[in-house]
Amino acid sequence: MKTLTRVGFLVTLLAGCTPGANIQTAADAYRRGDLETAARECRSAGDKLDDHVPSVDSTRARYLAFCGLVHWKRGEREPALELLSASKHDIDAAKANGEPAWIGPDVIAEVERALAELQAAPKR
Repeated sequence: MKTLTRVGFLVTLLAGCTPGANIQTAADAYRRGDLETAARECRSAGDKLDDHVPSVDSTRARYLAFCGLVHWKRGEREPALELLSASKHDIDAAKANGEPAWIGPDVIAEVERALAELQAAPKR
C-alpha cells in the first residue's frame, strides 16, 4: 500500500509541474530543435503563469524569451512579436537597473535578432 501511495504522489507531483519546469523542458526542446515539444510545454507554462509575476522573475524572463523564440521558429508572427517585445523590454529594464536578465547572452542575442527580423517583415 505504501508503494501505491508513493506512486500516486509522484504521478500527482509530475502532472502538476510548475511553470518553471515546463519552461525548462521547453528551453531544452528548443535547443534540440524539437519545436513541437517546446510549443506544448510553452502552452502548459502559459496556462499556469500568473499575470502578476514580477518582471524580474526568472520564470517570466525565460518564458518570454524561449516561448517567443518557439513561436518565431514556427512562423507564428503575432505571438512571437508579443512575447519577444516583452522579453526585450524586460531585458533592457534589467540592464538599466543593474539586475540580472535571467537568460544567457546567447539567448538575448537570439531574442534581439528574431525581434529585428519580425519588426522588419511586412504583416501578412
